[in-house]
Amino acid sequence: MKRRSVWAAVLLMAPVVASAQEGFQSPSGNIHCAHWGDELRRDIQQRSYRPPQPRGACDLDFGNAVGMTAAGAPGLLCHGDTIVDPGRPMLPYGTTWQGRGFTCTSAESGVRCVNRAGRGFEMARAQLRFF
Repeated sequence: MKRRSVWAAVLLMAPVVASAQEGFQSPSGNIHCAHWGDELRRDIQQRSYRPPQPRGACDLDFGNAVGMTAAGAPGLLCHGDTIVDPGRPMLPYGTTWQGRGFTCTSAESGVRCVNRAGRGFEMARAQLRFF
């Protein structure tokens, strides 16, 4: 319950960044986000959480990238690439980014992204949680 109230306070007080940018990175540079069409992808460079095992075969990287559509559930990606770009704009803590069906808020505790269906995730170095 405490987690919800903290995020509720962050969301209510967060200024909104223009949605013209197609992605951003966290102030620490550890979490990067890219947006195209109705898809959002989030990569984390350093994590201490242990991801679940992939549901199918995955001979590539797994556990550090999350994908989500504007109306679907989020999930971990099996991938051989990255969206990490040090030139991507920074989303300051306490600020919200909005883009075609997505809202992401940056906080010192991590980044929370929600799609228009109310599905989403919270990503931080120590944990990844889907809802």
